[in-house]
Amino acid sequence: VQIGKGCDIHPTAYIENSVVGDGVEIGARSVIRGSMILDKSIISNNCTVAYSVLGEECQLRDGVNVTYSLLFPGAFTTCSFLNSSVMGRNSFLPVCSVLTDFRFDGRCVTVIKNGKIVNSGQRFLGCCLGHGAYVAAGITIPPGREISNGARLLPSKGE
Repeated sequence: VQIGKGCDIHPTAYIENSVVGDGVEIGARSVIRGSMILDKSIISNNCTVAYSVLGEECQLRDGVNVTYSLLFPGAFTTCSFLNSSVMGRNSFLPVCSVLTDFRFDGRCVTVIKNGKIVNSGQRFLGCCLGHGAYVAAGITIPPGREISNGARLLPSKGE
C-alpha cells in the first residue's frame, strides 16, 4: 500500500494492495482493494472500491460500491453499484440510477459500432458515461451502452 501526503483516512477504513494519492479522504468502514485513487478524491463512509481507478477529485458518497471500473477526474456518484463501467470527466450518476452490466436472458450484450447495432459476444459488459454527462435518478441504462459527452438523461415528462 502506498499512501500520499495529507490524506485523511478514517481508522476503520481498510486499504489493501492499492495506491492512494495526495489529499485523499477515505471515510469510516470503507474498503479499498487493488485500486488506484488519485489526488484529492473523496471516498465517503461505507464505500468499496475494488480493482478500479479513480481519477483526481472523484467523489463517491456514502455506500457506493465501485468494482472493475474507471472514473475520470471529477466523476461524482451516489449510485449504489458501479461495475465494469467508465464514468467520464465531471460526469454525474446519482442514487436510484443504474448502469447495468449483465444480460439475464442468455443473449449477448449488443453495442453500437459505426452507427450499427452489433453483437459484443459477451453477456457481461458495463456502460460508458461520457465526459460531462449527467444521469438523473431513476434512469436505468442497459449493458454495453455509451452515453455521449455532455448528455443529460432525464425522466420523461410523464413520470
